[in-house]
Amino acid sequence: MSSNENMIPDVFPQIETERLMLKEVSLANSMDMFEIFSDEETLKYYDVEPVHKVAEVNKLIEVLQNRFKNKRGIRWGLYLKDSGKLIGTCGYHDVNREALRAEIGYELSRDFWRKGYMKEALEVILDYGFNNMGLNRIQALVEPENEKSIGILKRVGFTKEGVLRDYEYFRRCFKHCTMLSILKREYKKDN
Repeated sequence: MSSNENMIPDVFPQIETERLMLKEVSLANSMDMFEIFSDEETLKYYDVEPVHKVAEVNKLIEVLQNRFKNKRGIRWGLYLKDSGKLIGTCGYHDVNREALRAEIGYELSRDFWRKGYMKEALEVILDYGFNNMGLNRIQALVEPENEKSIGILKRVGFTKEGVLRDYEYFRRCFKHCTMLSILKREYKKDN
């Protein structure tokens, strides 16, 4: 694959895991998305303010859909296979076709923390990034205080590279970000 070809497919890919179905988020999922994005604790280390209206979530869903349509990224909804409930999202943004690099981001409803769902999703999304998108490097930026997120990234094979000082400005203050990454040559399917 050359660096400018089809990193993002034309048709949104669906991925199945033991407990999850990963697929595109639609406006039909507005209430589940509202549950996630209106919770201050879920968004504590996330760079968006909690939403107060379903209309705000609908705009976010449209942004995610347009990001895919315009081949600038891909964000899967994480749906429970047994109930169809949307419990979070995970995917790639800041895709750099020339460097074969992308940044990964995710969030999970607080009701589903510490149950292994995000690790399950990250494993298949890493596999997709390296083997379908042709990525060489996948990176994540995490606030240093978000130890749980750093921990899960390390469990799926990421390495901490360092801290970017005052990297983001959010909620009226500068925030440091820990840079973590995994390279294709380091990736092992069964971390």
